[in-house]
Parts: sequence; C-alpha cells; structure tokens
Amino acid sequence: MRYNILFSTVIISTLLSCRTEEGCKKIENSIKEENYHLVLSAKPEKNSGNGTWFYEVKGKDLDSNTDTIIHLDNYRWYESFYYLWDKGDTLVKAKGSLITEIHKKDTIYHMQWDCEDPKLNGISTKFFKPPKGNNH
Repeated sequence: MRYNILFSTVIISTLLSCRTEEGCKKIENSIKEENYHLVLSAKPEKNSGNGTWFYEVKGKDLDSNTDTIIHLDNYRWYESFYYLWDKGDTLVKAKGSLITEIHKKDTIYHMQWDCEDPKLNGISTKFFKPPKGNNH
C-alpha cells in the first residue's frame, strides 16, 4: 500500500509541476539542454523506468556517424508529436533551442515547446489530433 501512495504522489507532483511557473521553467531548461541530430533507425519507443516515462530514440548520430540511443524525458509535449516520428526521419534539436525539427522525405515539422500550449509549425497543438491507430 505504501508503494501505491508513493507512486500516486510522484504522478500527481509530475502532473502539477508543469502548471506552476517554476515547474514550467524547470522543464524548459531541461529541453534547452537536449542536443541531437539523428536519423531514426526505428520508431521511438515509449518506456518507463525509475518512476518516469521517456522515449527511447534509436538512430544514427549525423554529427559523429555512430549508432546511438537517447532518452527523451516525456514532459507530455512529446505525446503531441509522437505520431509524426517514423523510421528514416531525421530529428534535429540544437542545444539552447525550444524547437525540435522532424525532417521527413517531403516535409519538415517544427515542434515548439510551450508549457501551456506546444506548437506544431507555429500552430497550437490544440488544433491537431493524431490519426487513429498511430498513437502509442
């Protein structure tokens, strides 16, 4: 029973953390630290460990030309864009930026972090719904 209470407390504090200015700033700073430029070798997988959710992203790092695996912490905003990520896409995220680019064969998408309203190509994600069957 103690585990359930502790787990519930972690979940509640995680959900509420983005609702405060301090929580938003903390997540924003974490996202600004992310830096990658890779071609996906598989669709990212949503995993959990140590009480947190993250996306395991596998691909070829284009800067070092090596196979790599990165973990992107799930601050719920990746949920809004997950359906766009496919094997063969290139993900680009520069340190210090709040924008992650998804380069597909014929389209480039810009995912922009915003604590209250993440954007896809400058448009509120409130107006986008993932296609049925593509959610993870």
